[in-house]
Amino acid sequence: MTKQIVAPARRWRVAVGPILPALTFAGLLSACGGGGDAGPAVTGIAAAPPIAATVRCAPPAGVNARSVVGGTIIGRSHPSFILVSPGGGLSYLFYGPDLAATSLLTGYILISGGGGSFPGDPRLYNGSDTAQAFGYGVFVSLVVDPIGPVVTGSLHYHDPAVTYQVSGGPVPGSSYHCDRAASVGDVVGTWNLTDMQANSASLSVSPDGGFSGSYQGCTLAGTLKPVPGPMNQLAVQATLTGCPASRTNAPVGRYDGFAIAFPMDAGGTQFLIYGSGPDETNWSGDSFVAIGRR
Repeated sequence: MTKQIVAPARRWRVAVGPILPALTFAGLLSACGGGGDAGPAVTGIAAAPPIAATVRCAPPAGVNARSVVGGTIIGRSHPSFILVSPGGGLSYLFYGPDLAATSLLTGYILISGGGGSFPGDPRLYNGSDTAQAFGYGVFVSLVVDPIGPVVTGSLHYHDPAVTYQVSGGPVPGSSYHCDRAASVGDVVGTWNLTDMQANSASLSVSPDGGFSGSYQGCTLAGTLKPVPGPMNQLAVQATLTGCPASRTNAPVGRYDGFAIAFPMDAGGTQFLIYGSGPDETNWSGDSFVAIGRR
């Protein structure tokens, strides 16, 4: 099935789908655009033939569609990234100034196997950068080698046209292994997190995985559960309610996604949480993304 990237004033909804048996990156990516003024519509085309790249978490895991790696976007002002592939055909490349040293995210690229092209440009823009306005389309071409792991490839932005080389492997600054079972015990307690717009979110996680907290005057509550199998991620189900009337784009509703606890080499734990929202008026457009460490 083909997908169409529409004018960037509108973002697409996304959801975490069922796990697939293998993951390939072709120019991987699709669908959640940036805000800003509407630009020219683009034409949907069939997905390009994928670059063969079977991914596993880290040796000695078997072939697995799910992986978590990290590295550097060479030449970019915010070059540090963590690439999360939870399965279901979508991947998420979160980036910031230095994720090994500080818990600060400034954007993420949503990646899928489909996409669209711009007039006069034959590339399959299979990614969209949530921090971009017009020109949000990204052609993502990444290969993850299961031995190491090692990440190589490039990101090409449509407008302004620029290409960045990508290099990476294990998550920088962390001893995280994604082929180990996740534990709610790693995140029990209080967390002070920050979203991509520097807004604060507070969470209190109980030993049974239930959590509650607040975000911009709203009440946040939900559950964290280990993902089945040897996969070091927690499944997230959350609901945001009770937002103040002054908040015109009140992000009420349910969010589904994942959370990851990264043990840091310098000490402590870094906690990343992502949730896909019920519509495109919610946290950061259609999703909630926050990070913090303690």
